[in-house]
Order: sequence, then C-alpha cells, then structure tokens
Amino acid sequence: MVLFAALAEAAPDKRRIEALYRTHGHLALRRARTILGNDRDADDAVQQIFVNLLISPELFEARRTPSSFVYCVTTNHCLAMLRHRGTPWRIVAPRPSATTADADNADDADNADDADDADDADALHRALETIRPELAEVAVYFFFDALKQEEIADVMDVSP
Repeated sequence: MVLFAALAEAAPDKRRIEALYRTHGHLALRRARTILGNDRDADDAVQQIFVNLLISPELFEARRTPSSFVYCVTTNHCLAMLRHRGTPWRIVAPRPSATTADADNADDADNADDADDADDADALHRALETIRPELAEVAVYFFFDALKQEEIADVMDVSP
C-alpha cells in the first residue's frame, strides 16, 4: 500500500519530466551530437539524462528555465562521458590544412590566420584533456558556443 501511495505521489513528477522531454529533448539530442560527435553516443546520453530525471525528479532545477536546465545538464553529462570513456576530446578538432591550390590563391595574412587558428584549436584540444571538469565546461561554452562571460555564468549558475 505504501508503494502505491509513493507511485501516485511521483506521477506529477513523471508527467513533468515527460513534458520536459517532449518539449526540450530535441535540444538535448542536438547538443549531445555536437559534443560527442556521433548519433549513437548522443542517443545514449539523452536517454540516460532523462532516465536519471525520472528516477530522481528532484534533480530538475525549477529555478532555471527548462531549456537552460536541459542545455546545462546535457553539456555536463556529455563532458563526463568523454572523461570516463578515456578517448580524446572531439569537441575542438584541428582545422584541415589548406590545399596547395587554396594556398596559391590566398594571401599571406589569411594563411597566417589559418595557421594560428589551427594552433589554437590544437592547444584547446590538449587543454580540455587535462583541466578540471568545471573549467572544461567553461572552455566549451566560451570557445565552442562563443558565449560571453555573463552568459556562461548564467548557464552555470555562478557569479561572473
């Protein structure tokens, strides 16, 4: 009898999580695909995120907008997946080098900018493998999403 009472009380939370999935699940999937780099891992990530919310609906932070919550939770979950599987980060891949035909047509300033961008991407890629998770999250928001400091602080729910 106690179990049925607990399930009845949990029903509103289940409906709230289901509504969150129906309205914002596509955002989570798109974000997971971007960070993880493939559909299979992205599907697994989104499924695990929403299963965790169904099991523990108190994890949903009502003080945030639903889209902000889904965006943040998905980013953190995907970063954790990358850390735990021990594979190289695929968030920022080095840019392919210009072909010789492109190099012949481009001026020297453009070639220098491309080389600097590739060097920056390589450095960020190496740094993400070694820095603390919360700093990796900031780096993803800044370099990958081009968010400003205030926007990053808002998404992470910290002071700038």
